[in-house]
Amino acid sequence: MACNPSRILNLDKGTLKIGSAADITVIDPEQTWTVDVKNFVSRGKNSPFSGRKMKGRAILTIVAGDIKYDGRS
Repeated sequence: MACNPSRILNLDKGTLKIGSAADITVIDPEQTWTVDVKNFVSRGKNSPFSGRKMKGRAILTIVAGDIKYDGRS
C-alpha cells in the first residue's frame, strides 16, 4: 500500500530504510472505540458511522520522524 504508489510518483517514501522519511502509522487492531463526530478535527461533522462501535484504531502517527499523533494512553 505504500511502496508502489511511492515508486510511481518517484518519492523516497513507502519503505523503512536508513535515510528515507519515517512516515509510519501504528495500528492496534484489537482496540475498540465509538465514533464521536465531536472529536473530529475536520470542520465537517457529518458521518454515517457516528455512534458506531469500531474495532482497530491508529494509535501513533510519525511523519518525517516526528510524532504527529499519539493516542497511546
